[in-house]
Amino acid sequence: MVNHRNVMVLYLLVFVATLARSVKHNSRHDRCSCVQSPGPVPGPAGPPGFPGVQGTAGLPGNHGIPGNHGLPGIKGEKGECLEMKNNDRGVSSSPGPSPGPVGPPGQRGQPGLDGLEGQKGDPGETGQKGESGKLKKTLIPKIAFSVKLVNSMPAVTKDSGETVVKFDSVLTNLGNGYNPRRGEFVAPLSGTYFITFSGLTFTGQNMFLKLKKNNAMVLTAYAMGTCGSCPFSMASNSGIIHMTKGDSLHVALTGGLRNDQDENYTSFTGYLLYLDPHHHQRDITPFL
Repeated sequence: MVNHRNVMVLYLLVFVATLARSVKHNSRHDRCSCVQSPGPVPGPAGPPGFPGVQGTAGLPGNHGIPGNHGLPGIKGEKGECLEMKNNDRGVSSSPGPSPGPVGPPGQRGQPGLDGLEGQKGDPGETGQKGESGKLKKTLIPKIAFSVKLVNSMPAVTKDSGETVVKFDSVLTNLGNGYNPRRGEFVAPLSGTYFITFSGLTFTGQNMFLKLKKNNAMVLTAYAMGTCGSCPFSMASNSGIIHMTKGDSLHVALTGGLRNDQDENYTSFTGYLLYLDPHHHQRDITPFL
């Protein structure tokens, strides 16, 4: 930065030089025109003025022109290469101790975290068609009976008790489960059976039929002796009954039953639906 005092001195020198030049010019002019008497003696110099205000910084100068590249230096001399002789090699050390025995295996670490689920793979090739399987045939034992009443039965009153209906015409008796002399069906095998029975009333008499299993009533059918202008009426019933091998079924009658050779209203029918699973093959074979 420029010194304030030096600037002020410079200003004063310029001012004094300008003032002296002006005074000299005026003195010449006065000498030329007329002679005047000398003026008063100048007084003493006044005190120095205050320093002027700092001027603004000048603009920076332009960059100088870069100098020329220096000349390359002189190439140095080639140094000597020292070869190592065999005797200059260091002494080889003896081998270290042999490795110790293998330590025991460490404890198994905890399983790592599950990895990210991978992308779905491409579908595989279609496999070869397998051989046709054999259909396993399930054989059901042939147990079925169907019987009907040919000869009518006279009235059986409540006072005289009930009687077993002995169906005297056998239509079907597969497995020989029905006994016509006793009028009952005995199950040859344990299983579930379908049973149905029906009857026609005797002229003017009511009819009450009971299906009994081991002498216990299971199903009933009732019909009145007359139905309007008709002197007969009919009743029937059906059921699905489980029977153990040796259980018996029969139809008991209270009232009167009508039938003859040309009529087939009164009948008793049943057949095996499902066989119990505990049977041995030797038990089923006779009924296949």
